[in-house]
Amino acid sequence: MNNELEANNYIVVDNFITPEKAKELYNIFFHDLKTNPQIFTKDPQCPQSFAVYNYQHFVKLLCEKVSFMSAIMNEPMLPTYSYARIYQHGEVLTKHTDRPSCEISVTLNLGSDHPWNIYMTKPNEESVGIDLKPGQAIIYQGMISEHWRDAYEGNNYGQVFLHYVKGDGIYWNHYGDRNI
Repeated sequence: MNNELEANNYIVVDNFITPEKAKELYNIFFHDLKTNPQIFTKDPQCPQSFAVYNYQHFVKLLCEKVSFMSAIMNEPMLPTYSYARIYQHGEVLTKHTDRPSCEISVTLNLGSDHPWNIYMTKPNEESVGIDLKPGQAIIYQGMISEHWRDAYEGNNYGQVFLHYVKGDGIYWNHYGDRNI
């Protein structure tokens, strides 16, 4: 396991994708919201926002990043699923931990009209707020680190979550998860 991730429950990765790629994906994602709204849902966790499970462009990114994630983690990683949201004004992400399919997660900022911190809990229970720039990501232990966001003050925030499990770990059988 990555020493920094183990010490803090998270690491920030600059240029997980380029800012240009983040903008491109944000534009595609937002365009689909306008032209194909039927592919989006509103989930109970963030009922004001639009969400999509295993969106094609993000599944491709999930798979493209397996080698990178394995190198960061110093062990083989298996992809489970992607999930993405376009958060709306006033949305709150309540403090929570994730299920086993999210053993190691990536939160990636695609673009927004207003900064918005994501908060992580470190092993010593200290809370840290991080404002991600487009293309920047946090890799975190989703089952261990409580994470949340306060009310969003902007209008649109494009976020993708990429979830993985350790290939040699106890949750390996969540590979290719289909139980959102």
